[in-house]
Amino acid sequence: MAGPAGFRGAALGVALDAASLVLGGQAVLSGVTWVIAPGERWVLAGGNGAGKTQLCKLLAGERWPTPREGAAAGTDDGLRWLDARGREVDATDALPRIVHVSGEHQDRYARRDWNLGVRAVIGTGFDHTDIPLRTLTRTESALVTRAVRAFGLQRLARRRFLALSYGERRRVLLARAWVARPALLLLDEPFNGLDGENRAGVQRALQVLLRRQCTVVLTTHRAEERLPGFSRRAVLDKGRLTVGKGSRPPKVVGAGLPATGPAPRPVGAGLPATGPATGPAPKPLVQLTNVDLYREWRPVLRGLDWTVRRGEHWAVVGATGSGKSTLMQLLHGSLWPALGGEIRRAGHPPGTPMEDWKRRVGYVSPELQTLAVDDAMGAGTLEDLVIGGWRGSLGLDWRPTRAEKTRARAMLDSLGLLPLAGRRPREVSYGQLRLALLARALVRKPVLLLLDEPFTGLDAGMRAFMRAELEQRAAAGTTLVVAVHHAEDLPGVVQRVLRLGGGAARITSRR
Repeated sequence: MAGPAGFRGAALGVALDAASLVLGGQAVLSGVTWVIAPGERWVLAGGNGAGKTQLCKLLAGERWPTPREGAAAGTDDGLRWLDARGREVDATDALPRIVHVSGEHQDRYARRDWNLGVRAVIGTGFDHTDIPLRTLTRTESALVTRAVRAFGLQRLARRRFLALSYGERRRVLLARAWVARPALLLLDEPFNGLDGENRAGVQRALQVLLRRQCTVVLTTHRAEERLPGFSRRAVLDKGRLTVGKGSRPPKVVGAGLPATGPAPRPVGAGLPATGPATGPAPKPLVQLTNVDLYREWRPVLRGLDWTVRRGEHWAVVGATGSGKSTLMQLLHGSLWPALGGEIRRAGHPPGTPMEDWKRRVGYVSPELQTLAVDDAMGAGTLEDLVIGGWRGSLGLDWRPTRAEKTRARAMLDSLGLLPLAGRRPREVSYGQLRLALLARALVRKPVLLLLDEPFTGLDAGMRAFMRAELEQRAAAGTTLVVAVHHAEDLPGVVQRVLRLGGGAARITSRR
């Protein structure tokens, strides 16, 4: 790719000419033709598994198109970067000016245990690296300080990256993109894990970045996460791209797209209405008494008294970093309360192996998804991952029975994932992997479902389908505890709310 010398990082365009991508013998993208002019703002829409993440990786140069038949790689593959005059820019000049923000990039820090300081992570944007390679100049350090303020990170600036919540980490990576001054910015579901206030704050801060001469492609499944000024729209469906003609406001992302799985039932259909309890109170399933929770020596929750009773369905809400994920990990058995606090689990007396409890509990969380893509954890294929739900394991340490395999494949099929059963977590989209983790949580009949942002990365059709599925599970006797930032994600049976903030908890009713 020979291009003009002296490219200085003005807005960068991309041209795809019948580009295709084959992974694991399966066509992920087929004949994609798309011209993104320098400075344009695009929304890339599509359902789960449509290929949006892989297309973003192509645009970022993280993957290369599959060579055309008879052509060598890199000679006629249908991918070019363009300057403002339409001239081709060499990859060695273009790639350092491209920034890609995604869940996969964020998870990389946890997989590799890169527990850097927040300012250090932001500062790596200057060199387009994941870890610091040098000491920043005084000017660069001042720009990091500006980014910290712009993205509301002052309270977190002295902390370590892996000590932050999932949503806080995402804000740090967006600040890193801000200092990088990209010529092409790819935002793949950038608002995942953020509460309403933080989403609004990040949108305001991104407007500072978007005032610069920069080309942007945004993917999102939620209409409220679109940014002003994005007048171009492209839609992916089963690896094929349709480009909207002319400049017009984008439609609601996901509207009019086929659902990834079966058609959803109306939420709450056929289920009894939730009203005031009558008769004796249900027996406690999990009981917390005077619980203090710490993460890396920092207090998260103090003096929590809370009882989850059988058949009582709870929402756990609160701002990003309020302790929702930490509390869910405590309920699951991955964390323990500080000395003086007590947690009792029904049917799990003191001294019982925690694995026995985890076999009775379904669990989905961003942290679990991070572990699933870590090759060292041995999660195996998606089928193996779902089978592991029978024993609460990540991967298989036993020979599964035919019944366990059959049930796992049935769950994958119900979510439209059976064709991907043999793929590894790293070989599917973020949303597809979240669906596989939901299948893992539901593969058996858990007494308790702990769902931490379970619908992150899912399109509107699949979110509606999963809400209906959870309501069916609740009607069959499973207790739900769901941590969300979007109230519309809650199943209708969830009527009790534990609201976290400032290290304290408050119990309310859902309105």
